[in-house]
Amino acid sequence: MARVFLSVGSNLGDRLECLRRAVDQLRAMQDLRFLDASPLYRTEPWERASAREQADDGGWFFNCAVLIETELEPGALLTRLQSIEDTLGRIRRGGTPEAQRFEPRTLDIDILLYDDRVISGPEHLHIPHLLMHERRFVLRPLAEPFQADLSRLAEVQDLFEAIDARWGRLDVLVNSAAIFPRTPWEEIDEATWDHTLDVNLKAPFFTAWHAVPLMRRSGGGKIVNIADWAGLRPYKNYLPYVISKGGIITMTKALALELAPSIAVNAIAPGPVMLPEDFSDAAAERIRKATLLDRLGSPEDVAQSVVYLVAMTDFITGHVLVVDGGRLIA
Repeated sequence: MARVFLSVGSNLGDRLECLRRAVDQLRAMQDLRFLDASPLYRTEPWERASAREQADDGGWFFNCAVLIETELEPGALLTRLQSIEDTLGRIRRGGTPEAQRFEPRTLDIDILLYDDRVISGPEHLHIPHLLMHERRFVLRPLAEPFQADLSRLAEVQDLFEAIDARWGRLDVLVNSAAIFPRTPWEEIDEATWDHTLDVNLKAPFFTAWHAVPLMRRSGGGKIVNIADWAGLRPYKNYLPYVISKGGIITMTKALALELAPSIAVNAIAPGPVMLPEDFSDAAAERIRKATLLDRLGSPEDVAQSVVYLVAMTDFITGHVLVVDGGRLIA
């Protein structure tokens, strides 16, 4: 069995959906064993993009790296891959009879490496999820943990020094760590106040402060802060938390002003997503009924919003994206 690295890329149309469908078809192919796929990422405008493509879409490509094993020889494998390209990668234009033709290919699947043999041209070898080691490619881990108490500034500094030493760059920072203590007015004390603000507000500011030099070194980056709709419409019994999230919203706008144009800073304000464990079923049902889209949110709703701000746009900064199913205006 040969171990093969593929590059799956798409430019026009619904690129993310096209890539997902292509990876699904690779998973289902009987002549190969699907091993792994990297997260989706965006590459610089590709040399092979036409002038029209670049005018329509900035020339941006979305890619992922896929690792498979197969007994097919490169030529036979390319034929199989081309069938996926032909199925998913051509769209028919409407309009006049003259315009009813197939567009240029919108999906490309290339063999980067077939065992020890580099198959594709050198323009593909920059793909960030592949590392060259002793003339062989290996797929980078999809996630690598680093541990720190973000309320302690010394540990925040150590964290970013470790990231710099390991990867040498930073493109995206998502500030999501937070605590959510229930603190009725009569129970608020200095320790609770300090710990909540340290974790929920001071930590995101100083993670951003340490991230900025790494981002600027590579030409820029994206920061996404996870706020809360409570920062826009406070609720009772969580006062330190609510104040901290209001601070996140203000901090997001201030950082966007401070760090432009190379670094975009935005926030996401989730609404009824992952309700507190002490909420009763009846309370959760009342919240659902008060939400315009008639359901509670999911972690995936928030994650997809992060993907949008990080990967789908370069013209938003200082914005607070409310992900609440319409609860805020209900």
